[in-house]
Amino acid sequence: MDRNVSEHDNKGFTLVEVIFSLALLGIIAILVLPVFNFAIQSSVFHRQSMSAAQIASNQLEWLRTLDYEDELGLVGGYTPDGIVDENLFQNRPDSDPYIIDGMEYRVRTRIAWDDDTSITGRQVDDARKKADIVVYAYNPFTKTEREFSLLGTMFTFEGQGGPTLPGIRVVTYKRVLDDENRAQRVLIEKSGAAFASTFTDYDGRAIFPNLPQGTTNTYTIIPKLWDYGEIMVRPNDVENVSGPTDQRWVQHLTVTEVPNQISFVVDSPARLDFYNDDGFPDSTNITIESDTGDIEGIHPITVSLNNVEKLNFWPVWTYEYTINKGNENFYIAEEVEDEWSEWEGKFTPPNNSPSIKGVLLHFGFDFIDEQVDKSIKEGGFKFGTREITIEDPDDPDQEIDFSIGYVVIEISFTAVLDGSDLDREKTLPIQFSSNNFVDAENRWTYELDSHADQIYYFASKESLLNQNNSEMKNIISDHLYSNIDKIGYSIERDGYDPQKMILTIVDTRYQKENNKFSNLFKYASNNKGGQLYINIPNSDDFDDALKSTSAVPLWGYSRMEDSMTNGILLIDEN
Repeated sequence: MDRNVSEHDNKGFTLVEVIFSLALLGIIAILVLPVFNFAIQSSVFHRQSMSAAQIASNQLEWLRTLDYEDELGLVGGYTPDGIVDENLFQNRPDSDPYIIDGMEYRVRTRIAWDDDTSITGRQVDDARKKADIVVYAYNPFTKTEREFSLLGTMFTFEGQGGPTLPGIRVVTYKRVLDDENRAQRVLIEKSGAAFASTFTDYDGRAIFPNLPQGTTNTYTIIPKLWDYGEIMVRPNDVENVSGPTDQRWVQHLTVTEVPNQISFVVDSPARLDFYNDDGFPDSTNITIESDTGDIEGIHPITVSLNNVEKLNFWPVWTYEYTINKGNENFYIAEEVEDEWSEWEGKFTPPNNSPSIKGVLLHFGFDFIDEQVDKSIKEGGFKFGTREITIEDPDDPDQEIDFSIGYVVIEISFTAVLDGSDLDREKTLPIQFSSNNFVDAENRWTYELDSHADQIYYFASKESLLNQNNSEMKNIISDHLYSNIDKIGYSIERDGYDPQKMILTIVDTRYQKENNKFSNLFKYASNNKGGQLYINIPNSDDFDDALKSTSAVPLWGYSRMEDSMTNGILLIDEN
């Protein structure tokens, strides 16, 4: 009997083997991919370096074709003057940036005078012309623009030159007065009897030659900018702009005698960036005093608080400051390791760009008692929400369920007010205002000798003197509020620790469309505007936070224009 036999050869990969192979290929790809990326970036970097060098060389050869006396110089009020546009490649239109194979290059040409001494020993400030060509391009490794090529050369006049007069020599240093730190390619401007500009060379030197000799003219010399961008000169004095509360650093030097040599120390500036710059009190000034080290004659500078963000600071000095208006004092806070404390008056040294310090303006207060800096210290704080039911403001027959946010802060007293030393006659005024400043009428007094179970509350919009302390006692103690238009804050004495009082802040902004109250309690560093910011100094740093005016910053806020709890709480020893 014939039999048809069908045989199958079951050879191949199992599903496990396929998955394992794919995983292995993925691992290999992950390991190899960075190598490919590095190879690509290296290729781009090498090609950019070669192109930049060629661009600089071509620009230099083009300069050699120019007439030395009439053309070899920069156009636009420079010395030496000529026809060369400092920002173009061979004066070609649309060559800033200059594009090769899709890559952008910035070509910067600097032409300046170079001095020498004649065979008779006479100073010749315009003996030669010096040209520096710098090419900038995008660095694929650092993802920033960098200098890829620098070529320099001397050009000498071929022929018989007439006698010239010496002028003003300028030397620029970067950050410190040290010959190892000369500042290159700084634009120096000369005004007064005659206007001209020139750039410092590779040695940080610039020359304004052939000026009338003696003391017949007055010149103002100032560094204006450099290739890195913004520039600041180390101040040598302070001057008024419109008056004694509108001042600026003096960064120029005045020259009245020729020949002369002067020097400047330059760097990128530092500035303050206030996160809460929309709520500054009017007509308030900040006076800043610098630790100038080896510079003499620098006086404190005073500017409007609204203009302080525009003020450039010399980045390596340490500053002290005073901010006050009448009896109100303020301080500047900075965030260090996720905690806010008073600004130490220092900036991070810049790296060829402005150093910006993010800060907050906070409110402080004065103590009459000189020993009060030992009488209050910080306590812990916590925040959260409670679910409550209230009457619908638009429909009294309906109720609304929502979450209400709160913060609880514990403020303790130290040994100065401890035990038998506690002056039972003293009071602790608690001030609150819906404006920037506290009115004398808007004051509530916390008596240190109060009973432990006494609880107080006050509204955010009404005088604190008109409150009935017992009416809302149970609601306050439970942190439940049935009248959102009245209750903004509460203060109670700790029943277990008579030296401790507890402040509760409640979010009173109801958002009907979201069926909940907005949350006030986010740090200003995460939300730079429109949020209440609670800041109590760390206990270890409390004494350091005191100002010379004895102003103690307990906490501040970033103003909320549409909030019922818009205000600042101040605590003051009476």
